[in-house]
Amino acid sequence: MEKQIKIAKIISTTELVINAGSKQNINVGDKFEIIDKVGSEPVMDPDTGKSLGTLDIIKGMVEVTAVYPNMSIVQSERTISPLLQASVGVAQSLSPYQVRKDLNVDKTQITGGAPENENVPIKIGDVAIPMK
Repeated sequence: MEKQIKIAKIISTTELVINAGSKQNINVGDKFEIIDKVGSEPVMDPDTGKSLGTLDIIKGMVEVTAVYPNMSIVQSERTISPLLQASVGVAQSLSPYQVRKDLNVDKTQITGGAPENENVPIKIGDVAIPMK
């Protein structure tokens, strides 16, 4: 069985560390979805009776920005600052005006603190899966 890639450290609301790096063929620019399983019971196909897998909640999407042999730093998606977009109507394609979206991380596990958030937070041990 292939090793699951997981969150190993929460650096900030926009930066995480995953437990895979160059030795696991991770490259700068690779993208991952941070997921959480809903229950442990698989969804069964009514026709074949075979497992279709489990339901997953997508907690966030990240991109690899730095790779080490056994770990990598990932950062949240970029977006236009909502204040800038509202005030001047900046187009999404103007990269100098882009900022990293805050991820909904567990603030007790962050290195430095995080704002309050009501959604399910990202925690150490959450699974990161490659995006296709």
